[in-house]
Amino acid sequence: MEIDKDCVADEIMNTLPTLFKGIFQSCVRDSEANEEQEFLSKHMSMSHLHVLFAIEKLGPCSISNIAKKMLISKPNMTPIIDKLILSGFIKREYSQKDRRVINVYISEEGKVFIKEKKEKIRKTIAEKLINLRHEDLSDLYIALGTIKSIFIKLNNEENSQCNEC
Repeated sequence: MEIDKDCVADEIMNTLPTLFKGIFQSCVRDSEANEEQEFLSKHMSMSHLHVLFAIEKLGPCSISNIAKKMLISKPNMTPIIDKLILSGFIKREYSQKDRRVINVYISEEGKVFIKEKKEKIRKTIAEKLINLRHEDLSDLYIALGTIKSIFIKLNNEENSQCNEC
């Protein structure tokens, strides 16, 4: 049976938001009410958390390149970066290659925050998986590995580091 590429595209569009809402967002909200309130009390949003995780993954990088990778306009990225700097989670420095370029990177406080946040999210996800049978867990693990490898091929990037910085 041949599968139509449009059907696959539709399924991706329908599945990914469900995955995000069903797992990640509820994990952040359910498991960390106190930490989430503290984070939000610093005038942060989920966008700030996503950008913080992206900077961790990309490494030191220019704001323009982070915005490009995250599909966020540079004018929208600037206030997010400014708030993350004010919170102490990231720092800026001028590029050694081009003094006109400002790179941002995760501060020590940001590294601690990310480590704690990821651990709490991981624990919450693990708790949500408790009710699955062993076969379902195995199927899910294999499926996620397959999805990851396919998306790597689609993105044609084996190294997700910020090469343009």
